[in-house]
Amino acid sequence: IYTNSSSNFDRQTLSVTGSTKQRGRSWERAFYDMEYTTTDGMPDVNTEHVTNMNYAFYDVDNITTLPAYDTRNVTDFYFAFRDCAALTQFPDIKLDSAENTSYMFYRCSSITSTNMPTYNCPNLTNASYMFRDCSKMTTAPTLTNFAPINFGGMFMSCTSLTSIPTLDFSNATNLTYLFANCTSLTAFPLTSIPSSVNNISGLCQGLTQFNTFPYLDISNCLYASYLFRNLTQNFTVPNWDYSNLTGVNAMFQNAAGLTDSNMPSTSTLNLNLSNINNLSHFFDGTSITTAPNWDFSNITTTQSMFEDCSNLTTLPSTLNFSSATDVEEMFQDCTSLVTVPSGITWGSIQITDEMFNGCTSLANFPAGVFDTGTLTSSSYQHRYQFYRCALTAQSIENILVSFNTNTNVVPNIYVNLGTNAAYSTWSSTAIAAYNSLITKGTNIFYNT
Repeated sequence: IYTNSSSNFDRQTLSVTGSTKQRGRSWERAFYDMEYTTTDGMPDVNTEHVTNMNYAFYDVDNITTLPAYDTRNVTDFYFAFRDCAALTQFPDIKLDSAENTSYMFYRCSSITSTNMPTYNCPNLTNASYMFRDCSKMTTAPTLTNFAPINFGGMFMSCTSLTSIPTLDFSNATNLTYLFANCTSLTAFPLTSIPSSVNNISGLCQGLTQFNTFPYLDISNCLYASYLFRNLTQNFTVPNWDYSNLTGVNAMFQNAAGLTDSNMPSTSTLNLNLSNINNLSHFFDGTSITTAPNWDFSNITTTQSMFEDCSNLTTLPSTLNFSSATDVEEMFQDCTSLVTVPSGITWGSIQITDEMFNGCTSLANFPAGVFDTGTLTSSSYQHRYQFYRCALTAQSIENILVSFNTNTNVVPNIYVNLGTNAAYSTWSSTAIAAYNSLITKGTNIFYNT
């Protein structure tokens, strides 16, 4: 029945009939994208021999209920009911042979917690994102004989979910985003992290009901990206052992509840920054007013590290970014930042794209920042560096002279819009650097 999107037949008039003795083994994409099909149009046929239901009802978004299909032999339910947005209850089916239920009920946004089924799942190994975005479900189906390997994102963004059934996580290898963005969850479902798990990315993301988190031993974990992302409430960063982490990008992204008062030290966290080289988006969107004076000397990628920190006013002059090569969007939209201290140590910068874009209060910028960086020649990696800032004429002189000192030619320099000093106020030194850069082929955008 499946047709691709280039077909022109009228799906509104489609009807399906068939013998109850059919022995087809695959229902893969059987009703894929039949968006106008209604509950009345669902065939009641014998599915006893079906083993594959990949995408079977994907995006059949007008059906409210389904017949009790015989799925005792189905092993693969990948995307089976994804985007069945009108489905009001879980189907009366069996998961006895199921091995993969990944994304099975993804975005079934009308399913409520009435008539919750019990599914027996003795063979299941992949339940990743199984109930993701079931936004009206307050409790989940009971799953028995259930000990899969991959739990990643299983309940992600189930925003009405208040509790999660007791599950056996002892064999888990993946707990990433397990219950991320479950904004109504009131009881933390985990008491331990199995030693087989080395990635807990997004585990606490969006859990806005929690001010504190129970102790978890994460000493075997290497990756914790997005771990506390979207925590808008004031919260205490849990005193876990972060010493072996190597991947922590965006760990606090959009965690508006992170302020100066609850910012932990690296020693409190036991966070070993010498094992880490990427802090992209690490403090992005937090409420800190002062950047922590941690040792960032090993970090090569600081892309968007402090982006959207609209309360950030102070950068310690002792900050060390000596290894940083990618500073793209590092302070973008830090609208309260006025001064970049001259004492900050900068590395061999390669990419400057939008480094201070939208820092509408930034007036003071030191000399020498771009003197020795191995600046790339890619135009798209050097745009809007100081777009919409408030740079003084002296700061613009510092920037132009520094870029002109570098032996690498930067394709673009943006010191325009905002209240950046107009060309008519520039010093002769700034104008000389400007003319030299133009001769080298640099495009410079400025306020007239």
